[in-house]
Amino acid sequence: VLSHIFAPVSGSPALFIGATVFGAYKAIFYLYIAGLISSIISFYISKKFGRNLTIKLVGRNNVHKVDEFVKSFGTEVLILGRLFGFAIFDVISYAAGLTKISFIRFFIITAIFSIPSKIVYAYILDQDAIPVQVHFIIFMLFLAIGGIIFSFLFKKISKKNTNN
Repeated sequence: VLSHIFAPVSGSPALFIGATVFGAYKAIFYLYIAGLISSIISFYISKKFGRNLTIKLVGRNNVHKVDEFVKSFGTEVLILGRLFGFAIFDVISYAAGLTKISFIRFFIITAIFSIPSKIVYAYILDQDAIPVQVHFIIFMLFLAIGGIIFSFLFKKISKKNTNN
């Protein structure tokens, strides 16, 4: 949960440790629940305290990401972010709190569209025949490909929203 609330902190090592301790599916389930809890906390922090505290929590380097999301934010951007933006899960939650989106809409989209990536994570981590180092490489490739897809589609949606 803390790795999502304090944006510069990465939770990836916890995923691999959790998979080793609990098994892939339990670790992914716990990751999913932690993601929901942290998204609620991040959303409410930015909704209640605004941009100044959000900047302190996400870090100065991520402020432009938050601003980009707020500028072109919409339901499709949130869905896209939950499907492919796993590396910036926390930034998306903070940005959503700075918009007019309702909590219920935010939560439903987060709860539903965070599931596909968790299924892929679980599948990757459950491959016992694959050494841990290879799991890590596959996981990083998954993040990179997701990031590329997210960036491409986000720019496309951003342009569309700017033109409307």
